[in-house]
Amino acid sequence: MNPSRIAAPLSLLFTLPGLAKTQTQAQLIADLNKAPNLSQGSIPSPRILTKIGKSFLISAWSQDAGVELFRSQGTPQTTRLVQDIYPGPSSSSPHYLGRLGKLVYLIADDPVHGRELWVSDGTSLGTRFFKDLVPGSGGLNKNASIASIAISGKLFFLFEAPGSSFQLWISDGSTKGTQKIREWKVPPSRGGEIDVQNLGSKLFFSFPDKPRQAWISDGTSAGTHLLLPKGQLGLTLSYPKGSVLFGGQVLFLAWDIKGNLGLYSSDGTAKGTRLRVPIGKVRLFSSSLLALKSHLFLNLYFLQGSSVNSLHNLLLSFDRQFRPGLAMDLWNKLELLPLMEFQSKALLTFYTKQKTFFSVLSDGSPQGTRILIPSHNRFTDPTRIFLTYQRVLFFTEGPSPKIHAWDPNLQRFESIPIGRFQGDFIQDQNRVLFSALDLSFGANTQLRALWETDGSKQGTRQWKFGKGFFPTLGSNGIAIIPGQDDRVLLLTPTPPQGAGLYEFRGFGLNFRSLGQAPGIPKVTNPWSFQTRFGPTFFGGNTNGGAPVGVTDGTLKGTRILPKIFSSVTETGTKAVEMGDRLIFGAKSIGTQSNMVLYISDGTHQGTKPLLDKNFPLPPLEPYAFQCFGNRIAFFARNVKGLSAYISDGSSKGTTPMNHYPLPLKTTKSLKGFTFWGGQLLFHYTSNTPPNRRYYLLAMDPRGTTTILHQETIRSIEQLYRIGNTLYALRRSSSKQTRLDYVQGPGALFFPIQTFGQYDSPQLFNIQERLYAFIPANLRTKSFEIWANNGGITSLKRVYKAPLPPLGPTAAKFLFSLGTNKLLLQINKPSQGWEPAILNLRTKTLHSLGDIYPGPKSSKASSFRYSRGRLLFFATDPSHGREPWFWPTGPCGKPIGAGCSQTPLRTPTLQLTDPILGTQLRAWGQDSPSNSWIGLLLIGHGALNGPYLPGGSTQPCRLHVDLSRSWLLAGLFTPNNTQPWSWTRPIPNAPSLLGLTITWQVVFPERTGGFALSNGYEVTFGK
Repeated sequence: MNPSRIAAPLSLLFTLPGLAKTQTQAQLIADLNKAPNLSQGSIPSPRILTKIGKSFLISAWSQDAGVELFRSQGTPQTTRLVQDIYPGPSSSSPHYLGRLGKLVYLIADDPVHGRELWVSDGTSLGTRFFKDLVPGSGGLNKNASIASIAISGKLFFLFEAPGSSFQLWISDGSTKGTQKIREWKVPPSRGGEIDVQNLGSKLFFSFPDKPRQAWISDGTSAGTHLLLPKGQLGLTLSYPKGSVLFGGQVLFLAWDIKGNLGLYSSDGTAKGTRLRVPIGKVRLFSSSLLALKSHLFLNLYFLQGSSVNSLHNLLLSFDRQFRPGLAMDLWNKLELLPLMEFQSKALLTFYTKQKTFFSVLSDGSPQGTRILIPSHNRFTDPTRIFLTYQRVLFFTEGPSPKIHAWDPNLQRFESIPIGRFQGDFIQDQNRVLFSALDLSFGANTQLRALWETDGSKQGTRQWKFGKGFFPTLGSNGIAIIPGQDDRVLLLTPTPPQGAGLYEFRGFGLNFRSLGQAPGIPKVTNPWSFQTRFGPTFFGGNTNGGAPVGVTDGTLKGTRILPKIFSSVTETGTKAVEMGDRLIFGAKSIGTQSNMVLYISDGTHQGTKPLLDKNFPLPPLEPYAFQCFGNRIAFFARNVKGLSAYISDGSSKGTTPMNHYPLPLKTTKSLKGFTFWGGQLLFHYTSNTPPNRRYYLLAMDPRGTTTILHQETIRSIEQLYRIGNTLYALRRSSSKQTRLDYVQGPGALFFPIQTFGQYDSPQLFNIQERLYAFIPANLRTKSFEIWANNGGITSLKRVYKAPLPPLGPTAAKFLFSLGTNKLLLQINKPSQGWEPAILNLRTKTLHSLGDIYPGPKSSKASSFRYSRGRLLFFATDPSHGREPWFWPTGPCGKPIGAGCSQTPLRTPTLQLTDPILGTQLRAWGQDSPSNSWIGLLLIGHGALNGPYLPGGSTQPCRLHVDLSRSWLLAGLFTPNNTQPWSWTRPIPNAPSLLGLTITWQVVFPERTGGFALSNGYEVTFGK
């Protein structure tokens, strides 16, 4: 080996050629909980829109696309997305309108047109935007009434438009031939459905109006008119439609101008409209019409007069000449369920006062009427009745929803349990399709699925669409706990499996489960507190807090402490270490008491209230803990108001501060602490306008408090200390913020510079320089970073975010990373709030990716920075809330075997991220027994590199190309009985992104020759 090359400086690593500019994105560590979110009842039920060939067009929710148009036969293999009409997880919520030939008309939402008219042939290429029905970007209301019917090769459709109007349109299948016929303004208070009927070449229709009128249209504006003069008849709706076709005419119930109810028939002309069955002045409750081939059935439920004795439930039938057949006045003895057609006859199902049911078949004549289903009490009032395979299906609700299928041949019922159903029922030949609870995930789910039944148990099944059609619950992570070396622990409840402890190593997905830890609570705002004395405390701050747990990094050492709720937050502002114990605010579970001080060494026995019951003025709801020499200081309420306390960790050594000069009222008025000049400083605003005053106070180690400064003009917004220099941000009544530095002992304020009225600087420091983060506002339009040159010099702008795409309130400062990096949350209209890294040296803003695609935010939180890795919890639509990391270091692959008498595995090399870089570290698990030194080489890869004389029977190939720039990264003494390690700090080097290098360890042997480990190739930033 050339000694001059061995002495090559470390800086050569950062001048290697072959750079490529790349950007890394955050990656999911693991999908810890793949179970669906069973509590998400807000996910819309899937709906069948129409049938195309053997498949159905359905509206269904998926994780990636939202509520969109799918095509399916009820199996994962036949289910596919037709088109993501509203791109991303937002929903187009398609609604079936009608069809002409092979074209299906839909109402769907997209970001360009709003909710408008689309057409589809069931394929992606054949699905397209068709027509703007309502000008502007809004379109139709999502729940607007709408109806359609095809007549003579054209589609008529009538819908409720914004602005209290109804519009009638016609389409011949072309864009040009799709036109509005007429629009009606109607009173805003109305009810009922749209009714349409095909009268040969004309459309008969009515819509909610006062009174409801009968209209006729031939497809032209001139040919659209009232059937009769306005006000002559007021229609009423019957079940299931307002009108029926019978003998080539349309029949409907209506009131005349004198208030008499009657059954009318019409051929579509005023002359051909006549009264068929007069009923008289009645109070109508409900009505139902059923038209068979030869008979018409009419059921009326009405009150004639004012006495309850004049209540009628009347069943009538008529032939084509309107001659009466059946005439049954049921009074209130029997209740008639909706009329149905079965085997070309009318199915009449009656409900008796004895709470039993029986069904009758009738052709409309007394002699053609017989009992089909004898009296029974199999179900309560059914809400749906269908007919399949010569069976009558009764869908019944209640605590145990069922399908009761009557088989007339076997003369018996078959009961089929189902989940609670909701939404549309569609009959396809001899099966019924409907929406009901998705029972795949247990009885407690709120999610719904599509079902089908033919009236038998074996013919009743739940449709399966495959993965992605349910929302995932996520892991609801409790804690990310950086451990020693490159080890990171993830502690999370993972229902339904239980609470898991997981381990994550390195920069790749080196991930494994350590097992289930019992009793870990499910929380929404997790926190963890790593102590210097060993255990890591964890919990959450949900409503009232969450149980406190502790872990030492092992499954056995992960447990819940005694029954207490903590008030610690994710930032650790309500907890502080004191020696080998943690002091925090907590309360007993199941009590309504306030948070008090608890002290714990991480064991059950060592966790207890800090103060005894006899403590005078006990602190309640403690917050803002601060170390103060060998004591702690904190704020808390007591029975007399707010106060500051000091404590040495014992009951006797805990006291409110002495000689407290001011009455405190709210926690918002008392802020701090900042340690400066041997004292704890904090600031206070009195809440007594117009005599409001602003104070700066100091507390010495004995607890004595004095007022250092008071005034009525400028409030202290933030105190910040760098070394011995104390800075203060103060805001005046004019809303301007002034940066001062403070000199003692009298706490004199000297101005450095003034920020604008809309600025709200947030102070932080990097390498003893003062920085200020200024959010986007009316002045800056985008966020800015300012910095000084150290000491008490003024700040100058060092970075301004570009515009566009960032706008007002576009960024939040979280914390600094390394020497020139900031972790931010960036809000882009297209991405929502997502994490990003700002490099102040290169003036580059690096997004960690659109973790939750589209404008929704991933709500990234619980950030932890560990050896160059940024770890956090975030939410995406596919996995729910799970752990993520920014893969800031290298990942690589073996490129060749080494040679040695003893097999040598490739040593692990950890080079922390070039942007966040902190150190280069290598460690291995084995080395040759006769080696006295190890040399770690780094350089460009060379699969056909030079050979070294080997200590084994074969030569040893070196995988580092010695003809190009390379370096000797380090020398170390290996130990073949224990793992060895080597560490070297490295500077920040963004230019390393994209660089591919190789490393290998060379072991000179005492007996002569060399032993080599395997080679390894890595590309930074991938």
